Amino acid sequence: MKKNLIITVLAIVCIISIVMAVTLYKENKKADMRYAELVQLSGKTQIITQYIRDSIPHTVFKDKLIKDTALERRLALSNSYADSLEKALKLSINKITQASKVNAQLEAKIKMTPTADAVTYQDKWLQIQYYPLTQDLELKYDISLNVVRYADKKWFLGKKQHYIDVFADDSRVKIKSLNTFTIEERPAKRFGFGISAGYGFTLNDKAIQAHPYIGVGFNYNLIHF
Repeated sequence: MKKNLIITVLAIVCIISIVMAVTLYKENKKADMRYAELVQLSGKTQIITQYIRDSIPHTVFKDKLIKDTALERRLALSNSYADSLEKALKLSINKITQASKVNAQLEAKIKMTPTADAVTYQDKWLQIQYYPLTQDLELKYDISLNVVRYADKKWFLGKKQHYIDVFADDSRVKIKSLNTFTIEERPAKRFGFGISAGYGFTLNDKAIQAHPYIGVGFNYNLIHF
């Protein structure tokens, strides 16, 4: 009986060790691939597609999901941008949970209207006044940038992908690039230590009996669902 119990325990320990080793290997491989992709992007975010809807150009980026580490934050944003954030905010990069920098450009060809003392232009977003006598130029521009994060699947059983759709209310604004990151949610931990209660089965005089129990134990979850 004791021999069978020892063999069973050793078999369980062996299975858990193999699962842990395979899991660690997969996690390290994913981390290496993630580092390589972040280095290749050099702080930029990959453009997936660009389209126009209701005369407004949209640029869709693939969101960068990173682990909660200073190294991955810097790789995702680039060292120069991370340093500028730390300097501007007087805050360590370790404390920044999310950052987004949209690089856009206004492309417009406008027709100015001369008045008594100035040449002017005005629309919903842009206002320009030029005074020839003093050569002063007054410019006001209201810009609204929309940054929308969403998740989607290519098919029902496919892997969920995360995207960022960036567009301006003014159709003349062109989105050129995006620096950003999103910290990936931590998966549930496989190891556990706590109090457990329930019913257990024992073999007594060649008969299986159920008994209530309560105790403190250590556990490892092989599968999450």
